Parts: sequence; structure tokens; C-alpha cells
Amino acid sequence: MTEYTIVGKNYVIEILRMLYPYLRLKRNHAKVAFEIEKKWPEKFGQKNLLVIGKLVDRFKELNYSKKRKNTSLTVKEFFAQGPCND
Repeated sequence: MTEYTIVGKNYVIEILRMLYPYLRLKRNHAKVAFEIEKKWPEKFGQKNLLVIGKLVDRFKELNYSKKRKNTSLTVKEFFAQGPCND
């Protein structure tokens, strides 16, 4: 099996658009990625990050992964702790 890594949101979306007509098993993954791209803000704040995080969580329904620890819920809980002084 071969893996190919694409880095950068714009490159990922560009490749997905090219491959989309040929996708069968991962078509729903591509649809979620397109939704994320539409809602991607110029600048992230807490609200934007949670919106994107919830969309990313939809991959959990499409994939089987025991290792994933960070979800929109863990990010929301982190923000609820208040500001950190690093």
C-alpha cells in the first residue's frame, strides 16, 4: 500500500476536487472537507474553531479510530477553563 501526504488546506481541496468524480468509498469524506472549506474563517476565534471542530468530528462517524483524543468537545472544555497565562 502507498500513502501520499498533502499539506495545506488549499492543496487538499484542489486535489479532492480533481479526484471527486472518481471517489467511491471516500466521497462522503470529501463532502465534509468541502463543507469545512466553505466555513474556514480568515481568522480563528473560539466560536470559529468550535464550528470547524464539529465538522471535523463528522469524520469520526465515517472512520473507525480508537486513537483520536481531541474532539470539538475537548476544545470546548478547554475554552471553558478560561484564559491561560503562558
